[in-house]
Amino acid sequence: STLDSIIDVSNMEVGTFNFHLEHIDLDQLCGETRASLTDLMPTGVDFIYQPTRAGMRLYSDRKRVGQVLYNLLSNACKNTTSGSITLNATFLPAKDSIQFIVTDTGRGIPADKTDVIFEHFEKLDHYSPGLGLGLYVCRLIARALGGDIILDTSYTTGARFIFTVPNNSPPLPNPEKEKANNDEKIKVSTLSFSNITA
Repeated sequence: STLDSIIDVSNMEVGTFNFHLEHIDLDQLCGETRASLTDLMPTGVDFIYQPTRAGMRLYSDRKRVGQVLYNLLSNACKNTTSGSITLNATFLPAKDSIQFIVTDTGRGIPADKTDVIFEHFEKLDHYSPGLGLGLYVCRLIARALGGDIILDTSYTTGARFIFTVPNNSPPLPNPEKEKANNDEKIKVSTLSFSNITA
């Protein structure tokens, strides 16, 4: 909501915004985000989800990553009347990050707006509802998570936004490694007790 966006902006700007980090199944998150946009999806516009591979995971704030994706995709729905809206998800091993790319075949971003669309209260359509905080909040969230969001100005058949999020992360639990570590701790504790009682 507009009120939630204002609260988010206020908290992030003063550094009091807390994140809840967890392991995220990207196929599940993207599927749920797509489902939440059913009423906004224009008739005759195809939605395409293209992960580079199935089963990718990310360690980050699930709610906030989903919020950014929802905002980007809902903007695409509002500005696309034919063609397609595509969500790509790619793992970047060199940066240990996930890169989401939202591409549409809509009306695009006017050249005189490309430098200001991420600013406070900036709207492409002043007759549409909202305060123009969506992209500003998206960038605040992305940067607070250690990533970023940019507009790809080389794409001219609509709009394309690139959202990068790092793994913030301990690796997924490894039961065998955890068992070995626990066995070693028990062994050390036993040796220590033996030394005390000797």
